[in-house]
Amino acid sequence: AILLGEFGRIAALLRDHPEQAGWPESPGGGSPRYGALPIHWAVKHGREDLVRLLLEAKTSPDARDGYGRTPLHWAAREGHTALMVLLLDRGAAADARDDIEEAAPLHLAVAFGRVEAVRLLLARKASAGPRTVPGTAPLHVAARSLTPEIVRLLLDAGADVRAADADGKTPIA
Repeated sequence: AILLGEFGRIAALLRDHPEQAGWPESPGGGSPRYGALPIHWAVKHGREDLVRLLLEAKTSPDARDGYGRTPLHWAAREGHTALMVLLLDRGAAADARDDIEEAAPLHLAVAFGRVEAVRLLLARKASAGPRTVPGTAPLHVAARSLTPEIVRLLLDAGADVRAADADGKTPIA
């Protein structure tokens, strides 16, 4: 229902069974893909109306998928800044870490070249230098992808050019 954007059906389902707002949904039935909840799929597909509906049904803005990623991780990856604002305004943690390598939403925004998502996260006081398990900071990712505007945003926000990853590499080395 989420993937098809069936707002009326989803609203009726949540009205009659609000507990289902937190149930994993799988495209085409079967077991849930990525352990994603309806809010994750609504965010991925940019459905602000459905995200609002799910938040009103008491879905947490920090709900975790099977990898420990929050809706903000998904929104940052896709560059859905309006949804990012909505989630942050509803209390989503700007520096939430996933369970795979402790990546923050900023890592995903940088990795996918989402300049406005990076700008928004930094403006909302997300840390400019969170490290993943292998020690990778967003500036490492931006420098490798040769995204000068993102590099500048990170530097302006205080990212450390001398920060070394697990291999001893800095963003400029």
